[in-house]
Order: sequence, then C-alpha cells, then structure tokens
Amino acid sequence: MPYNPLTGKQMDDASKVRRRIVAAKIDNAPLARPQFGLSAANLVYEQLAEGGLTRFLAFYLDAGAEKVGPIRSARLTDIYLGQEWDFLLAYAGAGRTTSRLLAEALVPAFKAPELGENLQGTPYTRDNARLIPHNMFARVDEVREIAGRDPQIPKEVYIQPFPFANPPDAGPLRTITMPYVPEAAVRWAYDTGTNTWKRTMAGRPHVDALNNQQLESDNVVVQYVQIFTAQNVEPDAAGNPVLDTELKGSNRLRVFHSGQMLEGTWSKESDRAKTQYKLADGSPMPFRPGKVWIHIVPADFQASWA
Repeated sequence: MPYNPLTGKQMDDASKVRRRIVAAKIDNAPLARPQFGLSAANLVYEQLAEGGLTRFLAFYLDAGAEKVGPIRSARLTDIYLGQEWDFLLAYAGAGRTTSRLLAEALVPAFKAPELGENLQGTPYTRDNARLIPHNMFARVDEVREIAGRDPQIPKEVYIQPFPFANPPDAGPLRTITMPYVPEAAVRWAYDTGTNTWKRTMAGRPHVDALNNQQLESDNVVVQYVQIFTAQNVEPDAAGNPVLDTELKGSNRLRVFHSGQMLEGTWSKESDRAKTQYKLADGSPMPFRPGKVWIHIVPADFQASWA
C-alpha cells in the first residue's frame, strides 16, 4: 500500500505519493479567524510574523479543500521551505525583494490577484463577508491543476518522509504551552482518547470554519532556530521590519506525541537538502504516524509542558 510521506499513513491512490505538495500561506491575525482548511492539511508550519503574531504554511498532499485561507503574503522562510519541499506555493503577494528572491529560488509560486483584479480563471476567490485583506481564499486542487498545465513544472518530485515509527504507550504529559503574544498564544492539550493534541489559541479552542471542529495534531514539533531582522529587505506594508530565519545548520528540537516529549536536534546541510531529525544519540527522531505541526521559534523561546 502507498504511504503518505507527510503522515506515514496509507493513501488510497499511489499516484498521490509523489505529486507536488500545495503549500498555502494562511493568515493568523485575529480578523482572519476562524481560518478555513487547516484541518485538511497534512503538515503545518507555524512561523513568527511581524508584530509577534504568527502565520501558517499549510501543506496539502493526499487531500485538499475547496476553501483554504485567508491567503496572505509570503515571507523569506517560505522560500527556504519551498527549496526543501519542492511545493507549489499559494500566496497573496510579497515585498519587492522577497518576490525577486522567490523567483530566483525557482519555487513555483501562484500569486493571488491584487485587489480589483479579475479572479476568473484563477484558483482564488474572495469572501465578501470578511474584511480586506483577510478575505482571499484558495482552492487547493485548482492550484495543482494550473501547475500541471505548465510544461516547465515537473509533475512529480521525491518527498522525503518524516522518520515515523510505531507509537509508544501514552506518557504523562498533557499540555504544551507556546507563549506567543496574548492574541496568538497557543496551548496544546493531549487527548488520551484519540492520542492527539488539541489546539487552543488566545484562550479559546482553535476551530476550522470548514467543519467547526477543533484543530488537532498527532505530533507537535518545536524547532529552535536563529530569527533576526532581514538585511536589505524593505519593511512590510505596515512599516514593520521583515524577519529572516536560519534554517540551515543545526539546533535544538523537541517532538511531542503520545503524551511524551522527545528531545534531540535538527540539521540541514544546504538550501535544497532535507532537514534531518535526530535523537540525542544520533538515531532518527521517531514521529507518530499522523499529522505534524511544526512551530519554528527563536532559540530562546520559552515553550513549556506539563
């Protein structure tokens, strides 16, 4: 049976194993909530944005969603992840320098129309019940279909799987606290019945507007990195300095699943190399089969668990 490299679970169609991931850049400002389609993602990266809030990069491989978003602008970290994962990027613009670097990195990028531009023939739609700029949404399957018409974009790529392993017995941990700014602070609570972590944000359950279900993940990863102000990159539209992230080299890593915390390191040799996840003894970090949610945080970030 074919297995999804992002979840370690069986897929119903072997042709999906090597097709291009669609990665959607999703807003997490208070006015963007509740988001659509995060529960359908196989893998989610949560990244710091300007002002202390976060944004998501949601990966769709074996399934999609008719409405994903709100879609927002790309950042430098999305370029580095695009080089690693060879995904198709759905996003709503970027600064001048970021746009140039995105093109130079050869990441297939599918930019949403600007305000006032025609949406017909694009994989995007606006929800007029939402305020601008929190009202642009993508259709995942259509992004992949449009990419498939471009002969210069390979239809298939190799997707390195996470080091999945048979899950252990449930451990004693029940909560993970991610102390972002209060408007984005996250708490994960372990559900022993489903062996998943259920997500709360800003003091309330974080739900998907598609199904009104609380978001959950089998694995919660805290990846510590160097985050700094980007040089020679213009500020964002609000005048905030743009953040940059060092995703090469190595640093600390914590992986939470099955009510346990596993400590180790991540390493990445080059822009297009695959990130390696290892335990302290150098053996592969065992992930639980299922959804993966990765928090990319500064090296001094004070995550806690109990």
